[in-house]
Amino acid sequence: MKLSRAHGLRSIVALALLAGAGWTHAQTAQEATARETAVEQPTVAAIRLVKEEGGVLSESPSGIAVETGKPLDPGKVAESLRALYRTGNYADVRAEKTPISGGVRLDFIVRENLFFNQVRIEGLTAPPSEASAAAAMQLGLGQTYNRAVVAEALERLRETLRDEGLYRAEVSAGEVPHAETHQMDIVVRVKSGPRARTGAVQLKNNTEYRDAEILSRSRMTRNRPHPQILSQEGAPERASRGAPRRVRRGEEHRWAGPGGK
Repeated sequence: MKLSRAHGLRSIVALALLAGAGWTHAQTAQEATARETAVEQPTVAAIRLVKEEGGVLSESPSGIAVETGKPLDPGKVAESLRALYRTGNYADVRAEKTPISGGVRLDFIVRENLFFNQVRIEGLTAPPSEASAAAAMQLGLGQTYNRAVVAEALERLRETLRDEGLYRAEVSAGEVPHAETHQMDIVVRVKSGPRARTGAVQLKNNTEYRDAEILSRSRMTRNRPHPQILSQEGAPERASRGAPRRVRRGEEHRWAGPGGK
């Protein structure tokens, strides 16, 4: 009985020693792997914020997790990319490393966002006024700049000019970026061209009103600079794209395009 118990105790001690040796070996292996990983990663010798076209925005950008003088940590690089993107200043951000003396240089390469600032309109012959034309474009102050947005704004301006009889108007836009403030001014150039005028006005008057009174109230006179007719409620209303419209019961007009033909 005593021999059996002694044999059992020796087995337990042996297992404990083996388990301890295994744990020590595993711990040593993990530490060695961590040391090897740290050795493998180069030291960050420099950090820059760089535009896509090559200009350097900052030699030591703030608000990022990566630090100079420390091993390059992929996790901190990813965290830094997210932090830069969250600022809203950049449409795209990526990181590139370049070997240099003392380690690597880490470049965060960015494509900057710009935001609409001023909208200036040149060459416009009123109406519409410059303020009305700018409002028609619907480019909001602080809205993110995008060329497609500018193209849509120009089309809205063309529509407004057509409503004023400027069917041959030509519009184009120039861009004035302010990289230091992340702003973009838009300069719109307008070649108004000839304004459409009213041609002959014909009435089929079956009302109690005299022709002269109807024409006076409608303000439709020959060679009027832009189409304006009287609605059925009696309020002035723009003609749409030169299409004939009935103004009152029995009243008609004929619209002539540019040149009054």
